[in-house]
Amino acid sequence: MKTRRWNFGREIAGSDIRICATALHAETHLDGLHIYYNPYAQCPLRPDVFQSGEITHNFYDTVKNEPAQFHPDGALVSRLLFEPDLQSLERLLRTDGFLGQR
Repeated sequence: MKTRRWNFGREIAGSDIRICATALHAETHLDGLHIYYNPYAQCPLRPDVFQSGEITHNFYDTVKNEPAQFHPDGALVSRLLFEPDLQSLERLLRTDGFLGQR
């Protein structure tokens, strides 16, 4: 696993990159579920309806006029699956720092 994180005081941004065989990757039905709450909804969704570590909650603060995003550590944001040839796999592993440079 390769971790790229930046600490901005009250928020941490970044990602974890995992490269593994598809057979070794486990995912739940909730992985990648992002809920966006409409601050102007006539029938707003209660945030406590969905409580799981895989789910991200995205609000909009109308007072501050900015998004308020709550993404639990390890929540799936994106996933890419492919079967590279050996040369492409080696390049990918070297580019992301999993293997040393030649």
